[in-house]
Amino acid sequence: MKKYQTGIYVGKFFPFQLGHLQTLNKISSLCEKVFLVFYYNEEEEQRLFKEIPYSISERIEDVSQILKNENIEIVKFVPSPDLKFPNDYLKIKQELFLQIQVDQIDVQIIGADEEKKYKDTIYADHYVTGENIYEKGIAIHASLIRGEYDTYKYLLHPVIRKRLDDLLGKQKYICLVGKSGTGKSSIADILEKRLENSIHLDIDKIVHESHLDSQVKSEILKIVPGDILDDDHHIDRKKLGNILFQNPELKNKVYAITWEYVNHMIQEIAKKNYHYIILDWYNINTKSYWNLATVKILTDRDYESRKQEVLKRDHITPEYFDLREKNSNQYDNLVYDYKVNFSDTHLLNSIIDLLK
Repeated sequence: MKKYQTGIYVGKFFPFQLGHLQTLNKISSLCEKVFLVFYYNEEEEQRLFKEIPYSISERIEDVSQILKNENIEIVKFVPSPDLKFPNDYLKIKQELFLQIQVDQIDVQIIGADEEKKYKDTIYADHYVTGENIYEKGIAIHASLIRGEYDTYKYLLHPVIRKRLDDLLGKQKYICLVGKSGTGKSSIADILEKRLENSIHLDIDKIVHESHLDSQVKSEILKIVPGDILDDDHHIDRKKLGNILFQNPELKNKVYAITWEYVNHMIQEIAKKNYHYIILDWYNINTKSYWNLATVKILTDRDYESRKQEVLKRDHITPEYFDLREKNSNQYDNLVYDYKVNFSDTHLLNSIIDLLK
């Protein structure tokens, strides 16, 4: 038996964000039935449509794709045009209850920033604020997302990111990260073949290319102690890796040097107007493209299979592989959209269908 019989969450959801989703999932676990109400106000819709042409029908369609909770009913509510909230909230409440066919609602979610203004005009017997439910940092005001979309789009579900990227004419970055041997390149190659006008950039390879650049090489040699050159006076990746894996501070400095080169290469590719730019890389030394991504994927594979493939592919010792493993804990707290094994064709096809 759940704590409440009925719950309600009312808003424009322009756009629906991860904070909304987390709040909704929580209230869903407390209520037998939850009504997610998209409140339509023509004047507000017209104003917001000028910022992003994202209709209420499209918003409802996207949220319907995202929600898996059987006890949540999505409702589009259009009050009589002569009624204005909050002055006419009792009449509006009456119309809403008539539409959803209830006599009362036990609990309502309201925004923390709306509590002072609307706490006396709720539709339910009592309310809780979203701030008391969602994790800190996962939700901000929707106006910030609309106004600074590229900065805050990571707070949206990939279904909505895809929709808004299309509406705003954004290039779509698809980012894959994962440990060595998890199939990043295999997945990226599949995406490149299946998505029209796309290009796959292996960031790790571009990092290796950067070591051949005279300026990058010079800057690295200035800060890394010891002999890290091979017989041809090129930077030896294994020698460099042995030093950096044991010195995180130095590793970050070297990554900062190589990232300037890598970022320049990505930007040059972006100028060619590819529809999809697929980035795969081992070390997440920047969040800029990760946060910009339409879809963020963490690749996965069992340890023994990975180890055997990497030892053979990279001609490294088990000890060096272990060093890599110790330095791959950056994935532990990573927020991603999908965790994909390259053999999971069903999930991969679902991601491709989303992106098309």
